[in-house]
Amino acid sequence: MTLIKQSLKNIWDVRFFLYKQPHRLLFEHVPKCGGTSVVTYLRQQYPGFQTFSMDNRAPLESVELFRKLPEEKRFQYRFLYGHQAHLIKDFVHPATKKFTILRDPIDRMVSHYYYVLRRPTHYLHQAVIEQQLDLKDYITLEISKELRNNYVHRFTQLEEGQMLELGDAAVDMAFQVLTQEYAYVGLLEQLEQDLAVAKKHFNFISAFKPVLANATAGRIKVEELDTVTLERVQELNRLDILLYQRIKTYRQRSFQY
Repeated sequence: MTLIKQSLKNIWDVRFFLYKQPHRLLFEHVPKCGGTSVVTYLRQQYPGFQTFSMDNRAPLESVELFRKLPEEKRFQYRFLYGHQAHLIKDFVHPATKKFTILRDPIDRMVSHYYYVLRRPTHYLHQAVIEQQLDLKDYITLEISKELRNNYVHRFTQLEEGQMLELGDAAVDMAFQVLTQEYAYVGLLEQLEQDLAVAKKHFNFISAFKPVLANATAGRIKVEELDTVTLERVQELNRLDILLYQRIKTYRQRSFQY
């Protein structure tokens, strides 16, 4: 360990001596659910040498890399985060708690489209520009698994055909994962309140200060969608909408922090 790294480690050791250590945490960063702002906050709670970050451009490669690490090395990480971090949950320290943030699925789809439209480096940008896709076409064409029932797919790893065949049973499976395996499921719509809850629940040292990060500029509101586009988004994300509604109801009745 270099002198600089050792010095940084000593600073964090003192900080943890003065304050309670935050719990071990895995954060599943669902695209366009406020994850960039949340990660910025969460990274402040843990030293860099105890943090494992997924490569969001190639998350499956990060999954493979992490799984191949010896247990001693894997268990050194106290904070793990990124797109598809969910896929390494069985390889982290057993005391690691799981946390994620969801968003109204229709609002997420609108934000996703306008984000891609205005971000040339996004992997879907070229397809949107070259094919001159509007929001309805963007959702309809099968160009990414992020655009159809992504919540259910993400937390069950079921493929689209399997999800459609299982229908509501696939929603049940995703709901079971989120309510049994995750310590807390926040909502973007009440992010500040939920991160205040998370601070207490996960023993974070500092409070969340709202910061607008990675926000989508120039997008329309859900209520401005034309009827045809709205119905198409609802049709192709029916399972996610059901799951989101169930999570909202469950939070009201069951999350006690």
